[in-house]
Amino acid sequence: MTFLAADEDFKLRTLAALQGPLTRLAYLVQLRNREGRYEHWGMTRAFGDAGAQAAIASSHTEVLSDVLTTPLAKLMREVESFGGRPDGEAFDPLTVLHERSSDALPAKVGGGTASHLSFVLESLWAARNSKQASSHRDA
Repeated sequence: MTFLAADEDFKLRTLAALQGPLTRLAYLVQLRNREGRYEHWGMTRAFGDAGAQAAIASSHTEVLSDVLTTPLAKLMREVESFGGRPDGEAFDPLTVLHERSSDALPAKVGGGTASHLSFVLESLWAARNSKQASSHRDA
């Protein structure tokens, strides 16, 4: 069995299973509790609370950077491809990010990041809602 550092373990065994930066960011948002701490039983068990918190926080910063550096057209294609979870339950990362946008920012971010993320998410939200409205009119 190969032993990995906590951050590599989280990236390779958890985040790699999720497709696209928006989906990964929504997943990270769902790991956060009201106090802003990440809750991931497996990571905490394997690496302790401090190790798990540090690894997930580091990944959160990287995933946020991925979202902010990905062209809007590519993010929109990801939004259009949302299909649900493997267990058949509906999962819409954009709705998660829209409803919990304050949790989408890691604890340590640079200036301007919050407004940039807000612009990206609101643009995607508006574009998707516009497409849905026009497809309903066409039907």
